[in-house]
Amino acid sequence: MKKVILSLIAIVMSVSAFAQITVVENQWKEIGATYASALTPNDKYAMLEQYGDSERYTIFYKDAQYQHITDFKSFSFEGKETLDGLYDILNTQMKAKKGTKLDIQIGNALVTIESMRMLGIPYLYVYVKAEGQPMGFFMLEPTGTRSIDKLFGKSI
Repeated sequence: MKKVILSLIAIVMSVSAFAQITVVENQWKEIGATYASALTPNDKYAMLEQYGDSERYTIFYKDAQYQHITDFKSFSFEGKETLDGLYDILNTQMKAKKGTKLDIQIGNALVTIESMRMLGIPYLYVYVKAEGQPMGFFMLEPTGTRSIDKLFGKSI
């Protein structure tokens, strides 16, 4: 008798748990992305997404401090002007002298952009300290791969 009662209680509790699940439409749309390399076209390294038709944007990135762990982090901001400003800042920093650092506050994050060069080819380290997350970073590679344009959906 105890087993029957316990079974009925378990069934009633599980049915009510299923009733609390609803499917929500995904309103995020990808604007652009960069990839780890041309050899791994499905391995996204950084993505810029927009929420619905709003001016709310989020950059998701694979934290480059880990080689064997996949750890995605993100930071968000609002406004088309902010989006365009970030694009312009990244392009300007790509042309800056090696070792030049620029700190900006964008949305919920403090972002440090450091210009680097390897064999004369420029690239950027983008360090992000987003609210509620540990420090992370990702790289935007040489202008030849146009990774900034790809991230911001400016090239195909």
